[in-house]
Amino acid sequence: KLLSTSAGISNNEIYQIACLSEFIKPRNILIIGNSYGISAMFLSLIFPKSNLVAIDKFRNEGINFTNSILKKISKNKYAISASSPEDIPSIAKKYFNDKIDLVLIDGLHTNEAQKIDFEAVYPYLTKNSLVILHDVINCNLIDSYEKICNKYKLQSYLFTKSTSGMALIFRDKVKNDIFKNYLDYFSDGIDKVIALNKILKQYDGEKKLKGISKTKYKLKKPKHPQK
Repeated sequence: KLLSTSAGISNNEIYQIACLSEFIKPRNILIIGNSYGISAMFLSLIFPKSNLVAIDKFRNEGINFTNSILKKISKNKYAISASSPEDIPSIAKKYFNDKIDLVLIDGLHTNEAQKIDFEAVYPYLTKNSLVILHDVINCNLIDSYEKICNKYKLQSYLFTKSTSGMALIFRDKVKNDIFKNYLDYFSDGIDKVIALNKILKQYDGEKKLKGISKTKYKLKKPKHPQK
């Protein structure tokens, strides 16, 4: 029975993140925004030896469902009822000894919330940490993404070739050339996204295009499934 995916990570994003396991080996993983646990389940399978905690403030049914699956995968992975930013310090101490290597931020999709969530986890990031911001392009979170990058001077990649337009922010510079090539392949740069948003804004999010044939096209930015 399908309860609800509540949007979540897409198939191609699962593939993109799975390939990261060739280059990163996180010991501690935090997910902000569990929903029905798609992210928690696939990250648990990709990184079976990692400690993992997924938090959600509202979806108790989703937490129970997620835990029913996680307990079959590993003993060190949990979904819990908690909120960011207020519960992050206690979670970091209890489950991760104040050190977090991989964070997926997929909670409340507002610029303010994204910035607050990042600032909440930043003190606990290790040297080799990676923070993934989901739905950056889809939910118009470019503003807070830029502010985060400018404030903390961290190396980041905006995956324009991903379903939601997720962003990857690294605590330290990526030095492996093969890894950098992989990240660059999915990243066209933020300038193109900003330019496209400006065009669509003039036409209320949709612009009709003329094709070579009689076929009519529309340039339209997809809405997030939760909206």
